[in-house]
Amino acid sequence: MTRIAIVGGGRGALAFMNTLTSDAHTKIEGISDPNPAAPALVVARELGIPVARELDEILRRTPVDVVLELTGREDVRRKTWDITEGKFDFMSSGAARMMFDLMKRQEAEKNESVADDLGQVVAKMRESVRTTDETVRDIRGVLREMHILALNSAVEAARSGDAGAGFRVMAGRMHDLVGQLEKAMGKVEDSSTTSHHLLTVTEKAERALRREETVLESAEAAAAGS
Repeated sequence: MTRIAIVGGGRGALAFMNTLTSDAHTKIEGISDPNPAAPALVVARELGIPVARELDEILRRTPVDVVLELTGREDVRRKTWDITEGKFDFMSSGAARMMFDLMKRQEAEKNESVADDLGQVVAKMRESVRTTDETVRDIRGVLREMHILALNSAVEAARSGDAGAGFRVMAGRMHDLVGQLEKAMGKVEDSSTTSHHLLTVTEKAERALRREETVLESAEAAAAGS
């Protein structure tokens, strides 16, 4: 477990914090900024991460392995370096920005690859759903015809009296078959509804991957503007 202290509570620090808190192998031991209303400090309090005005407050109360200076200010970088005195690994905002560039490219390539794979799945699902819908419509049409034939057979059996025994048997059998097919079609239509829902979810996931502004991209932009 790598224990980290962050100097700076701006948007860059916030984006970096969001990335680090999702990593099971790192722990943010504290964030320092003179401004108690700084964005990263506000979120840190909500997450239960200790906050302080100065870095040395964090270093006095908890062990730290790495100090990240994310203000982008030269005076803060020098002061932070003096405080660490070589006791901790140190990363300045410039080095962090370079790391963001690398991580951004890797994540973008990964997202693009996953989106392409999902796109292939979506295309196959869309074709399968279309075929299922067409088949359901065709079978529904056949069922309507069978239902009409069953009714006609019943009518003919009634008209023919004793001579219509065969019609009655056929009408009864047709009625049973229509009922069984209706039940089977109900299951197929339920499955079709589920397929439509899964297709919609998968399409949304693909679109999200293709258009998403990643946390790393946001962090880079924020760090550059801080």
